[in-house]
Amino acid sequence: MTAETQPAPTGLKLWIIAVRAYAYPASVVPLLLGAVTAWLSGATLQWYLLPAVLVGGVLLHTATNLLNDRDDFMRGVDRPGTKGGNGLLVSGAMAPERARRGGYVCLAIAGLLAVPLIVLRGWPLAAVIAAGALGAWGYTAGGRGYKYVALGDPLVGILMGPLMVLGAHLALGAPLSGVPVLASLPVACLVIAILAANNLRDIQDDSAAKIKTLAIVLGQRGALAWYLFLLGAAYLSVVGLVVFHVLPWPGLAVVLSLPLALRLARSSIRGVVQSDPVALDVVVPTAQFHLAFGLLMIVGIVAGKLLGQ
Repeated sequence: MTAETQPAPTGLKLWIIAVRAYAYPASVVPLLLGAVTAWLSGATLQWYLLPAVLVGGVLLHTATNLLNDRDDFMRGVDRPGTKGGNGLLVSGAMAPERARRGGYVCLAIAGLLAVPLIVLRGWPLAAVIAAGALGAWGYTAGGRGYKYVALGDPLVGILMGPLMVLGAHLALGAPLSGVPVLASLPVACLVIAILAANNLRDIQDDSAAKIKTLAIVLGQRGALAWYLFLLGAAYLSVVGLVVFHVLPWPGLAVVLSLPLALRLARSSIRGVVQSDPVALDVVVPTAQFHLAFGLLMIVGIVAGKLLGQ
């Protein structure tokens, strides 16, 4: 059976594709990191709240993905022949209105989960959650969001780096601190790298749709340099955090992921230099690298705490 004759996905399979579940580590890793920095604080924590924190954060991520796909389709960014989005709206397997409704349902459920957390923790957490919800909606905001004016990279980095880590840290009962913000810098670099990889791949398609991403502003080689910088900055920031005693030295376990980073770097360089679209498409591998790097960092921090470092 060829791709053209395969039946359109339905039911659970349809929604798994629609929400882009492969990218969930981009939200789960910073939330787990926030739980670890809360543990490092020595405060008495309410660990039973962690499932609500994880589900709420993933729902905000899901809402962003669904609303983004709907708005990109309506604006003509995702269209036949382009690589962006999940392809369901372009193929007709999912109606744009259905994706929009799904996004708002996710925002509503995340809001309901946030209410008891805000009651327990007060205004600092309320401010973090409000910023996260606004950021999820505002990414494409009905076709007029910050994604389309080259602000996606920095704002997504803040939302899914410092804000997510700090939010989980506060929600579990740890005090307001700069440690979760600083500890979030490596994973913030890599969540931006996922977006940078996507925008580098889609420069021509996005330019044709008359939107502006940072990759378009920088040009193809500049966007490649930005992507490579983010990969390197993730490692350098961990080294800096260890040197200045923000994190214990076992956090340097992230170096075990270096072969993956080098593979991504080689593939993206080959994709640009040789105009190889297959080599240039490193979006999913970058998300997988983010997961590996983040888990190694978290395991290293936990090991350091247990070793008394």
